[in-house]
Amino acid sequence: MPDNRPNKLSPEEATPKIREIARLGYITPTFHFEKRMEQRNYDTQDVDLILSTGKVRKPPEWDSDYDEWKYAVEGNAVEGDKATVIVTIVNPDEIKCITIKPK
Repeated sequence: MPDNRPNKLSPEEATPKIREIARLGYITPTFHFEKRMEQRNYDTQDVDLILSTGKVRKPPEWDSDYDEWKYAVEGNAVEGDKATVIVTIVNPDEIKCITIKPK
């Protein structure tokens, strides 16, 4: 049976791609993501900073429920605290934010 998964990017490939998409502003938050942002006291400035300057340090994880690769972007929020934003690359010009958590 052929593997129909989308291409997986290495951390070295994913980091600049996610940064580029974030700088262009094509970020789609999920309902879960917005809820976690509020619960964990993050705002859009934190998310923008983490995504535009953070780094993917580990290979992505396959999410079989949604058939997509999830990338963990580690970075600093505006006030300097470390956080991780989990994203998927929806298409070459858009990322979807899944959740955010303190590091």
